[in-house]
Amino acid sequence: MKTEKIFAEVGFGNPRFFSTEIENNSNEKRVKGFIRPKEFRDFYLRICVFKLTLILSTYDIIKIKINKKNKFRFVIGIGGYN
Repeated sequence: MKTEKIFAEVGFGNPRFFSTEIENNSNEKRVKGFIRPKEFRDFYLRICVFKLTLILSTYDIIKIKINKKNKFRFVIGIGGYN
């Protein structure tokens, strides 16, 4: 059962240049460093400018989101499961 999602990211806009987000059911935490997922799902590029977020992914292809807060973010990441 795939319950723990891992998103390892490199880029600007996160608290650290190398960081990993771990989602487990409804809990979410960000840890420093780059933790590679055991089971690969996708590569992605996330660009946030003001309230607009553009995500280019090998899994979802293209996603556009509107955020509540203004931010700037440029992140390349790997998504998967542990």
